[in-house]
Amino acid sequence: MTVVIEDTHLRVLHDGEEIAVQPRRDLTPITRRPTTGKGVKARVAVVKNRLKRVQYRPELIDAFVTHRTGT
Repeated sequence: MTVVIEDTHLRVLHDGEEIAVQPRRDLTPITRRPTTGKGVKARVAVVKNRLKRVQYRPELIDAFVTHRTGT
C-alpha cells in the first residue's frame, strides 16, 4: 500500500491501483515531515499497531479493494 501526498489531496494506492482519495486539510507545501515530538511517537505507535493488525488479516485489504472497485 502506498500513500501519495499531492497538492490538494492524498491518494492511497494498492498494487498501483487507486483505492482512496482524501482531501488534504492543510494545503501548505510539505517540504519535510517532522519526526520528533511528543505527539509523533504516539501517532507512530498507533499506526504500527493498526498495520500489525491488518498484516495478519489480509482479507481486510482484499475486501476493501473489492468494495472500492466493485469487482
